[in-house]
Amino acid sequence: MINPPRPSVQKRASVEKAALGDIFTYEIEVKNNAGGGEWQLISLKDRLPSYLHYIPGTTTINEKPIGDKGWKENSYETTIEKLQAGETHLLRFQVRVVEIPPANKLVNTTTVTGFDKDGKEHSPPPAEVVVSSDYGEDDLDISKEIIDEKGEHLENAIINVGDKVYYRLQVTNKVANTTLKDVQVIDKLAAVLAIDKSSLQVEANGNSVPYQGGFSESGLDLQNLTITEKEPVFITFAVTVKPEASGDIKNTAQANLPNQPAIDSNEVSMRALPNPYLKKKRINNQSN
Repeated sequence: MINPPRPSVQKRASVEKAALGDIFTYEIEVKNNAGGGEWQLISLKDRLPSYLHYIPGTTTINEKPIGDKGWKENSYETTIEKLQAGETHLLRFQVRVVEIPPANKLVNTTTVTGFDKDGKEHSPPPAEVVVSSDYGEDDLDISKEIIDEKGEHLENAIINVGDKVYYRLQVTNKVANTTLKDVQVIDKLAAVLAIDKSSLQVEANGNSVPYQGGFSESGLDLQNLTITEKEPVFITFAVTVKPEASGDIKNTAQANLPNQPAIDSNEVSMRALPNPYLKKKRINNQSN
């Protein structure tokens, strides 16, 4: 009767918490513990979740760089020929946080399967490590402008009652090589502006962007926008100046990420001229 191997696998992360765009290191220790028999044909597998991306060129085995051997489509797989009692296979590699998952937990699991000399399988429990995650205060940006139908700027312009103007918002992901999800955009409008609901366009790089929500009585409220770092989302819609408008019409939009405070856009302003009117006054002529 052969002496069975005594396998184990441990997984560690170099951080306990990571923000969007952060890079950290995973360390996986596969071991045939002292007193065990030979452990053979050991299959090691580690598939990264979609919210983590492998950093090419960062993999080492027992402190020696191996390039990207074993990596394919964000998954690592290799076979260790054998480990004698007391021997260790130490794997390290780096990852980048490219999305924040809904539960704010970066979960990654490694599985290991091997055999003894008689071909009997010996597999330790999978090794899992959890790193907490969240968005940062500077991940998102929003700006706003007033334009006419030709795209000419109307900031601080004088407009007339009945004129149609356009608001254009730009919402930007400021973190390189990442994706922002569940972005909300709110734009509360002055009561003296009539919204043209059919004019709403939500686009990135000339293509329509999925969203939920739309217009309410008080203005715009869009939810569940997804924004990549290279493609800002542009939101455009038209409003018409109502007859009761007079003086400065100022406006600020907001954008926010889950569990983060809203950020304000720049303030935009235009000045409305009221309808001209005639005032009739009765004059009594008295003769002396």
